[in-house]
Amino acid sequence: MKSLAWNVRRRRTERGWSQEKLAGKCKSEQQSVSLIESGRANPTVMMVESIANALDVPFTDLFEAPPRLRRSNSPAK
Repeated sequence: MKSLAWNVRRRRTERGWSQEKLAGKCKSEQQSVSLIESGRANPTVMMVESIANALDVPFTDLFEAPPRLRRSNSPAK
């Protein structure tokens, strides 16, 4: 859920949108967007699809690990 929360917030703020604007485009409530972005909600697949469509990004992009959570490909030293 951390990845989803981080990606939704990042994509929304990159566009300069408020949570209310994203919620309107998803036909949802601002509180739902807030809960998703804080990682306190367990959204349905349909809700995630709606967010991806509103943000005009592929569904899977919302689940990419944030840079700080990605594992390094280099061997441990």
